[in-house]
Amino acid sequence: LLGLLDASLKVVDIGCGIGNAASIVAPFVQEVVGVDRETAMLKEAGQRPDLASNITFVEGDALRLPLEDNSADIAMFCLVLHHVEDVLGALREAKRVVGSKGRVLVIDMQEHIHDEYRHTMGHVHLGFSEGTLQAAAENCGMHVRQYHRLHPDTGASGPSLFVAVLAE
Repeated sequence: LLGLLDASLKVVDIGCGIGNAASIVAPFVQEVVGVDRETAMLKEAGQRPDLASNITFVEGDALRLPLEDNSADIAMFCLVLHHVEDVLGALREAKRVVGSKGRVLVIDMQEHIHDEYRHTMGHVHLGFSEGTLQAAAENCGMHVRQYHRLHPDTGASGPSLFVAVLAE
């Protein structure tokens, strides 16, 4: 997937945590802005030994991104949306940042029945079905352009993941 990225793209990694996804994407794009609401996570991200020079980290919330309208090409949620109570608000904010020509990339868990994750890992949502994601996208003026279920690692015990691209 990374090889398909365009070297001129500006990517926003929403809920970047310690910068894992930002660091993976950075060599393939022009710029990555990692946004997280947790100062401690951002501090750790800024001290990564593999920190690329084209990554910046800023403090902010998924519902109020500290970025201008139409300032990015791709807004990315990598294993974040299941922690966000207001998914529609987060998707609308991502759409605002990428504008009508940008894309929103969602990598998250497929819908599952592990209710204990709410208590043990702070999950607000038990993953997302393709239909649920499509309905959310449409509510925000977008459509699911691509949706791919990822095959789980044979040793994995958690839910399977998906990757989806949302756009107008």
